Amino acid sequence: MPTLEEVKAYLKIDYDDDDALLRALIRAADEYIRGAVGEYDVKSEQAKLIALQYIKEQYINREYSAKAAPNVSRMFRSVILQLQTERGTKE
Repeated sequence: MPTLEEVKAYLKIDYDDDDALLRALIRAADEYIRGAVGEYDVKSEQAKLIALQYIKEQYINREYSAKAAPNVSRMFRSVILQLQTERGTKE
């Protein structure tokens, strides 16, 4: 999972006002990935990429609905499928 500092760098945020929200989004990204693939290597660069993109989409669209499902792009589906496949080969 990305750190708060990595998320802020990815989103180009240089203030601390939204740190609590960003921490919540980091946890939500972890839950999203676990829901999609089960247990996974949290140090995986693919998982970090999915988490960063999930956080970005939720952060940018936060005013529309806090409970809205993320817009799962083709990139999301592709990387999630890779993580699922990777997990399946390790079992």
